[in-house]
Amino acid sequence: MVNFSLVILEYTDSENLISCEQKWIDFLKPEYNLNPTAGNSKGYKHTEESLEKIRTAALGREHSEQVKQAMRESRKGINNSFYGKTHTEENKAIIRSLRNARLIQPVPGIEVEITDLETNLTTTYESIRKAAKAINSDIKSIVRREKSQLEKGINTPYRDRYIIVIKRS
Repeated sequence: MVNFSLVILEYTDSENLISCEQKWIDFLKPEYNLNPTAGNSKGYKHTEESLEKIRTAALGREHSEQVKQAMRESRKGINNSFYGKTHTEENKAIIRSLRNARLIQPVPGIEVEITDLETNLTTTYESIRKAAKAINSDIKSIVRREKSQLEKGINTPYRDRYIIVIKRS
């Protein structure tokens, strides 16, 4: 910015600031000032094109951990918009009813069939997690076992006791 300089033209109090700024904008007709009216841009409507440019520029932007921490700190305590306020009983009732009305759809698990070779009993479980818990194992072991079975094309007993079949659809 070699061609840019900042010069204080006049000192004034805050009551006369807008009229003074407008006077200098009209007199100097600066090229840098995109808004020809003094004051702020309140009420200004961006065009759809400029809004799309803003969206595109912000897409994929990630803040550093330092910036995220600064944003968290800036919203703590007295700077929080809800600081010192509480929900009314009426609002609490509305929040409660909305929370209770929410339908929580469980994600269906992947069906697992385990045959215990000692008891010759076959049990079907609705998820890998439940199957792993039933044979005192963990999810990763069962998934790795399935991958190994697919690569080798054979199904050997797990812990020399269980035949595991994961039924992926």
